[in-house]
Amino acid sequence: MKNDNMEIHAVSNNKLNYKKLFKIWHRNMGIMVALFVLIFAMSGLCLNHTEALNLDKKFIASETILTMYGLDSPDNIRAFYVTNDWIYQLDNQTYFKQIKLKTDNDDLVGAIEFNDIIVVALSNQILLLTPEGELIDQLTEVSGLPNNITGITSYENKVWITNSLQYYSIDEDFINWQLEPNLPDISWVKQADISAETKQQFLQNYRGNGLSYERVLLDIHSGRIFSVGGVWFMDFMAILLILMSLSGIWIWINGSGKSRSKGYSN
Repeated sequence: MKNDNMEIHAVSNNKLNYKKLFKIWHRNMGIMVALFVLIFAMSGLCLNHTEALNLDKKFIASETILTMYGLDSPDNIRAFYVTNDWIYQLDNQTYFKQIKLKTDNDDLVGAIEFNDIIVVALSNQILLLTPEGELIDQLTEVSGLPNNITGITSYENKVWITNSLQYYSIDEDFINWQLEPNLPDISWVKQADISAETKQQFLQNYRGNGLSYERVLLDIHSGRIFSVGGVWFMDFMAILLILMSLSGIWIWINGSGKSRSKGYSN
Protein backbone atom coordinates (compact mmCIF):
# COMPACT_ATOMS: atom_id res chain seq x y z
CA MET A 1 0.00 0.00 0.00
CA LYS A 2 2.89 2.27 0.88
CA ASN A 3 4.59 1.52 -2.43
CA ASP A 4 1.38 2.30 -4.31
CA ASN A 5 1.15 5.68 -2.59
CA MET A 6 4.77 6.41 -3.47
CA GLU A 7 4.14 5.58 -7.12
CA ILE A 8 1.01 7.77 -7.20
CA HIS A 9 2.97 10.61 -5.59
CA ALA A 10 5.79 10.22 -8.13
CA VAL A 11 3.36 10.32 -11.04
CA SER A 12 1.70 13.36 -9.54
CA ASN A 13 5.09 15.10 -9.18
CA ASN A 14 5.94 14.25 -12.81
CA LYS A 15 2.67 15.80 -13.97
CA LEU A 16 3.33 18.92 -11.91
CA ASN A 17 6.87 19.22 -13.29
CA TYR A 18 5.54 18.69 -16.82
CA LYS A 19 2.93 21.42 -16.37
CA LYS A 20 5.49 23.74 -14.80
CA LEU A 21 7.90 23.28 -17.70
CA PHE A 22 5.07 23.75 -20.16
CA LYS A 23 4.07 27.04 -18.52
CA ILE A 24 7.69 28.24 -18.52
CA TRP A 25 8.00 27.36 -22.21
CA HIS A 26 4.73 29.18 -22.92
CA ARG A 27 5.91 32.29 -21.04
CA ASN A 28 9.32 32.42 -22.78
CA MET A 29 7.74 31.91 -26.17
CA GLY A 30 5.32 34.73 -25.41
CA ILE A 31 8.24 37.09 -24.74
CA MET A 32 9.78 36.13 -28.09
CA VAL A 33 6.54 36.68 -29.97
CA ALA A 34 5.61 39.94 -28.21
CA LEU A 35 7.98 42.10 -30.27
CA PHE A 36 6.82 40.45 -33.48
CA VAL A 37 3.16 41.09 -32.60
CA LEU A 38 3.92 44.70 -31.70
CA ILE A 39 5.70 45.40 -35.02
CA PHE A 40 3.09 43.50 -37.01
CA ALA A 41 0.20 45.31 -35.32
CA MET A 42 1.73 48.80 -35.53
CA SER A 43 2.72 48.47 -39.19
CA GLY A 44 -0.71 47.05 -40.04
CA LEU A 45 -2.43 49.89 -38.18
CA CYS A 46 -0.47 52.49 -40.13
CA LEU A 47 -1.13 50.75 -43.46
CA ASN A 48 -4.87 50.79 -42.74
CA HIS A 49 -4.64 54.60 -42.76
CA THR A 50 -2.24 55.10 -45.68
CA GLU A 51 -4.34 57.77 -47.37
CA ALA A 52 -5.01 59.72 -44.20
CA LEU A 53 -1.32 59.67 -43.24
CA ASN A 54 -0.15 60.26 -46.86
CA LEU A 55 2.29 57.37 -46.52
CA ASP A 56 2.39 56.92 -50.28
CA LYS A 57 3.39 60.57 -50.75
CA LYS A 58 6.06 60.80 -48.05
CA PHE A 59 9.52 59.51 -48.83
CA ILE A 60 12.42 58.09 -46.85
CA ALA A 61 15.52 60.26 -46.45
CA SER A 62 17.60 57.87 -44.32
CA GLU A 63 20.76 56.85 -46.16
CA THR A 64 20.85 53.56 -44.22
CA ILE A 65 17.39 52.48 -45.39
CA LEU A 66 17.98 53.73 -48.94
CA THR A 67 21.20 51.70 -49.06
CA MET A 68 19.27 48.59 -47.99
CA TYR A 69 17.05 49.09 -51.03
CA GLY A 70 19.99 49.63 -53.37
CA LEU A 71 19.34 53.38 -53.55
CA ASP A 72 22.55 54.48 -51.92
CA SER A 73 24.41 57.61 -52.98
CA PRO A 74 26.54 57.24 -56.12
CA ASP A 75 30.28 57.31 -55.54
CA ASN A 76 30.99 59.64 -58.46
CA ILE A 77 29.22 63.00 -58.93
CA ARG A 78 30.29 65.42 -61.68
CA ALA A 79 28.56 68.79 -62.01
CA PHE A 80 28.90 71.85 -64.26
CA TYR A 81 26.91 75.08 -64.14
CA VAL A 82 25.75 76.44 -67.50
CA THR A 83 22.99 78.87 -68.56
CA ASN A 84 21.78 79.29 -64.97
CA ASP A 85 21.25 75.58 -64.55
CA TRP A 86 23.10 72.40 -63.71
CA ILE A 87 24.28 69.60 -65.92
CA TYR A 88 25.45 66.75 -63.75
CA GLN A 89 26.28 63.06 -63.76
CA LEU A 90 25.77 60.53 -60.97
CA ASP A 91 27.64 57.36 -61.80
CA ASN A 92 26.77 57.08 -65.51
CA GLN A 93 23.41 58.85 -65.51
CA THR A 94 23.55 62.40 -66.88
CA TYR A 95 20.91 65.12 -66.35
CA PHE A 96 20.26 68.63 -67.62
CA LYS A 97 17.33 70.63 -66.22
CA GLN A 98 16.28 67.40 -64.44
CA ILE A 99 16.06 65.70 -67.88
CA LYS A 100 17.93 62.42 -68.20
CA LEU A 101 20.22 62.41 -71.23
CA LYS A 102 21.19 59.40 -73.31
CA THR A 103 24.95 59.23 -72.92
CA ASP A 104 25.83 55.54 -73.52
CA ASN A 105 27.55 55.40 -70.11
CA ASP A 106 30.27 57.86 -71.20
CA ASP A 107 31.86 60.07 -68.55
CA LEU A 108 30.73 63.69 -68.38
CA VAL A 109 33.66 65.95 -69.24
CA GLY A 110 32.10 69.42 -69.28
CA ALA A 111 29.50 71.73 -70.78
CA ILE A 112 29.47 75.22 -72.29
CA GLU A 113 27.00 77.60 -73.88
CA PHE A 114 27.97 78.38 -77.47
CA ASN A 115 25.80 80.56 -79.76
CA ASP A 116 22.62 79.73 -77.81
CA ILE A 117 23.46 76.02 -77.90
CA ILE A 118 24.40 73.90 -74.93
CA VAL A 119 27.45 71.82 -75.87
CA VAL A 120 27.85 68.80 -73.59
CA ALA A 121 31.14 66.95 -73.83
CA LEU A 122 31.37 63.32 -72.83
CA SER A 123 34.33 60.99 -73.15
CA ASN A 124 33.30 59.70 -76.58
CA GLN A 125 30.52 61.98 -77.81
CA ILE A 126 29.21 65.52 -77.80
CA LEU A 127 25.56 66.44 -77.38
CA LEU A 128 24.12 69.66 -78.78
CA LEU A 129 21.08 70.78 -76.79
CA THR A 130 18.67 73.67 -76.79
CA PRO A 131 18.61 75.82 -73.61
CA GLU A 132 15.44 73.85 -72.71
CA GLY A 133 17.31 70.54 -72.87
CA GLU A 134 16.03 69.23 -76.22
CA LEU A 135 18.53 67.25 -78.29
CA ILE A 136 19.64 69.00 -81.51
CA ASP A 137 22.42 66.68 -82.61
CA GLN A 138 24.83 64.03 -81.37
CA LEU A 139 28.46 64.10 -82.53
CA THR A 140 30.40 60.83 -82.38
CA GLU A 141 33.39 59.14 -83.96
CA VAL A 142 31.31 58.73 -87.13
CA SER A 143 31.14 62.51 -87.47
CA GLY A 144 34.91 62.86 -86.97
CA LEU A 145 34.93 63.38 -83.21
CA PRO A 146 38.15 62.22 -81.51
CA ASN A 147 37.85 59.59 -78.78
CA ASN A 148 38.69 59.85 -75.08
CA ILE A 149 37.82 63.53 -74.64
CA THR A 150 39.10 65.00 -71.39
CA GLY A 151 38.31 68.71 -71.73
CA ILE A 152 36.16 71.31 -73.48
CA THR A 153 36.09 75.11 -73.76
CA SER A 154 35.28 77.92 -76.23
CA TYR A 155 37.78 80.31 -77.75
CA GLU A 156 37.57 82.81 -80.66
CA ASN A 157 34.09 81.66 -81.70
CA LYS A 158 35.14 78.01 -81.78
CA VAL A 159 34.55 75.01 -79.57
CA TRP A 160 37.76 73.40 -78.41
CA ILE A 161 38.28 69.91 -77.05
CA THR A 162 41.26 67.87 -75.94
CA ASN A 163 42.03 64.21 -75.29
CA SER A 164 45.10 65.15 -73.24
CA LEU A 165 47.36 64.33 -76.22
CA GLN A 166 46.05 66.60 -78.95
CA TYR A 167 43.78 69.62 -79.30
CA TYR A 168 40.92 70.12 -81.73
CA SER A 169 38.54 72.90 -82.66
CA ILE A 170 35.30 73.11 -84.61
CA ASP A 171 33.51 76.10 -86.06
CA GLU A 172 30.03 77.29 -85.28
CA ASP A 173 28.47 74.91 -87.84
CA PHE A 174 29.81 71.83 -86.02
CA ILE A 175 30.89 70.12 -89.23
CA ASN A 176 34.68 69.64 -89.36
CA TRP A 177 37.05 69.09 -86.47
CA GLN A 178 40.47 70.66 -86.99
CA LEU A 179 43.65 69.44 -85.35
CA GLU A 180 45.32 72.42 -83.68
CA PRO A 181 49.12 72.21 -83.63
CA ASN A 182 49.51 75.22 -81.34
CA LEU A 183 47.62 75.56 -78.08
CA PRO A 184 46.60 79.12 -77.24
CA ASP A 185 46.40 80.36 -73.66
CA ILE A 186 42.92 79.06 -72.81
CA SER A 187 41.21 77.68 -69.72
CA TRP A 188 39.34 74.40 -69.81
CA VAL A 189 35.95 74.03 -68.15
CA LYS A 190 36.24 72.71 -64.61
CA GLN A 191 33.78 70.94 -62.35
CA ALA A 192 31.73 73.21 -60.10
CA ASP A 193 31.57 72.96 -56.33
CA ILE A 194 28.14 71.86 -55.15
CA SER A 195 26.47 72.51 -51.82
CA ALA A 196 24.95 69.78 -49.66
CA GLU A 197 21.48 71.07 -50.55
CA THR A 198 22.20 70.93 -54.29
CA LYS A 199 23.63 67.45 -53.91
CA GLN A 200 20.40 66.32 -52.24
CA GLN A 201 18.44 67.71 -55.18
CA PHE A 202 20.65 65.72 -57.56
CA LEU A 203 20.15 62.56 -55.52
CA GLN A 204 16.38 63.03 -55.37
CA ASN A 205 16.21 63.30 -59.14
CA TYR A 206 18.56 60.31 -59.52
CA ARG A 207 16.35 58.17 -57.29
CA GLY A 208 13.15 59.22 -59.00
CA ASN A 209 10.19 59.58 -56.65
CA GLY A 210 12.21 57.82 -53.99
CA LEU A 211 11.20 55.25 -51.43
CA SER A 212 7.79 55.82 -49.84
CA TYR A 213 6.92 55.12 -46.22
CA GLU A 214 4.10 52.89 -47.47
CA ARG A 215 6.57 50.64 -49.32
CA VAL A 216 8.80 50.31 -46.24
CA LEU A 217 5.87 49.57 -43.93
CA LEU A 218 4.57 46.93 -46.33
CA ASP A 219 7.99 45.28 -46.36
CA ILE A 220 8.22 45.45 -42.55
CA HIS A 221 4.74 43.97 -42.25
CA SER A 222 5.67 41.03 -44.50
CA GLY A 223 9.32 40.74 -43.45
CA ARG A 224 10.53 41.45 -46.99
CA ILE A 225 12.60 44.37 -45.76
CA PHE A 226 15.21 41.73 -44.89
CA SER A 227 14.80 39.93 -48.22
CA VAL A 228 14.03 36.18 -48.24
CA GLY A 229 15.44 35.66 -44.75
CA GLY A 230 13.01 38.21 -43.36
CA VAL A 231 10.04 36.41 -44.91
CA TRP A 232 11.15 33.11 -43.39
CA PHE A 233 11.63 34.82 -40.01
CA MET A 234 8.10 36.23 -40.13
CA ASP A 235 6.79 32.77 -41.02
CA PHE A 236 8.69 31.29 -38.07
CA MET A 237 7.29 33.90 -35.70
CA ALA A 238 3.77 33.29 -37.03
CA ILE A 239 4.18 29.57 -36.30
CA LEU A 240 5.38 30.40 -32.78
CA LEU A 241 2.32 32.60 -32.32
CA ILE A 242 0.07 29.72 -33.35
CA LEU A 243 1.83 27.34 -30.96
CA MET A 244 1.61 29.87 -28.15
CA SER A 245 -2.12 30.31 -28.76
CA LEU A 246 -2.66 26.55 -28.68
CA SER A 247 -0.55 26.14 -25.55
CA GLY A 248 -2.46 28.99 -23.90
CA ILE A 249 -5.75 27.27 -24.68
CA TRP A 250 -4.37 24.02 -23.27
CA ILE A 251 -3.24 25.74 -20.05
CA TRP A 252 -6.61 27.47 -19.70
CA ILE A 253 -8.55 24.22 -20.18
CA ASN A 254 -6.44 22.39 -17.62
CA GLY A 255 -6.60 25.28 -15.20
CA SER A 256 -10.39 25.55 -15.59
CA GLY A 257 -10.81 21.82 -15.06
CA LYS A 258 -8.75 21.97 -11.89
CA SER A 259 -10.80 24.90 -10.63
CA ARG A 260 -14.05 23.08 -11.33
CA SER A 261 -12.77 20.00 -9.47
CA LYS A 262 -11.99 22.11 -6.42
CA GLY A 263 -15.40 23.73 -6.62
CA TYR A 264 -17.15 20.37 -6.72
CA SER A 265 -15.11 19.04 -3.81
CA ASN A 266 -16.13 21.99 -1.66
